[in-house]
Amino acid sequence: MLLSIGIVLGFKNAIREKVAGFEAAISIEPARNVSGEAMLPVALTPAISEAVGDAIPAASVAPAVRHAGILKTEDDFLGVVFRSLPSDSAGLRFVSDMVVSGTIPADTAREVLLSERQASRLRLSTGDKVYSYFFVNGALKARRYAVSGLFRSNFGDYDDLTAYLPLPESQGVCGLGAGNGLRLELQGIPEAEIKRSAERLQQALNKEYAFGRLREPMVVDTVSRSGAMYYNWLGLLDTNVVVILILMGCVSGFTLISSVFILILERVRMIGQLKSLGATDGLVRRVFILLGGRIVAIGLLTGNILALGFLLTQRMWHYLPLDPQAYYLSYVPVEISWLHVALLDLGVVAVSAGLMLIPAAVVARISPAKTMRFE
Repeated sequence: MLLSIGIVLGFKNAIREKVAGFEAAISIEPARNVSGEAMLPVALTPAISEAVGDAIPAASVAPAVRHAGILKTEDDFLGVVFRSLPSDSAGLRFVSDMVVSGTIPADTAREVLLSERQASRLRLSTGDKVYSYFFVNGALKARRYAVSGLFRSNFGDYDDLTAYLPLPESQGVCGLGAGNGLRLELQGIPEAEIKRSAERLQQALNKEYAFGRLREPMVVDTVSRSGAMYYNWLGLLDTNVVVILILMGCVSGFTLISSVFILILERVRMIGQLKSLGATDGLVRRVFILLGGRIVAIGLLTGNILALGFLLTQRMWHYLPLDPQAYYLSYVPVEISWLHVALLDLGVVAVSAGLMLIPAAVVARISPAKTMRFE
């Protein structure tokens, strides 16, 4: 039970961290950009700044650019989504940690960061040149970039589609000035607050547009929607854990009941002797409940030591690998939540105490006269 909870918590945290690295916690875009009608610039205007300040005071806001394009070599081509490199330190660190060859592009360089899968399909390596074509408001623009480095995230969809450009280069391709982007990305928002914060921000932006302070209606998006496929998958993992806990609980419960029944059968004559000497049914029941409690205590102690030992060593050394193509991660991630450990232990104790009343109730039906003939 502890292992299933620790591994699923590890998976959920690791996947969410990766999705959060690719997707902003909350983003703001002009409605026509979302619908694909146009590529309108957006900047942190006083109206948007006021709406963000009212809805999410602690959030950091930065412009970002995402647009479709084509990478082309002499004998092949590939459709990708060009993203501007994050401007915040956490976002840059996330991208840097994924780099397996070369470096991330410098702000002033005409360079592009590709994934290993893209480079493999186009037969490119670090330092090679690649032509890039962009469709901007009906016009075709061409650029030639040097491949500054290659990254690997083990997320198939992101590795297939994402290519990074410096923010100034992305702004130049789309004809945007400094400080402008095709969207504004908000970071530094606790995960539990993202949904409510996005709702408040959408209401604030709608109010600014209704009062005429915004020229275009704005649409607010969240990481839970942009990364919905992965979040839905994580939701299925919760169901798996519940099923595992129920099955393991049933098996453990039947084993515990059987153990106490065996203890009673082995001590039938002793029960009769105790009753003949004046012991009450309650006293005899307590004896067997305490014996069953000892079994539970030994099981809890052993289970906690083994499970927590595995979780701690796996978190430090990652000695259990995974196929990243299937699980998005190269090792089994684990997370130790002491709250979950305490709740599980308390739950096991409570359920065990209830289950032990079943075989202990049999003690009340044992007759001292009949036990003398029991073999």
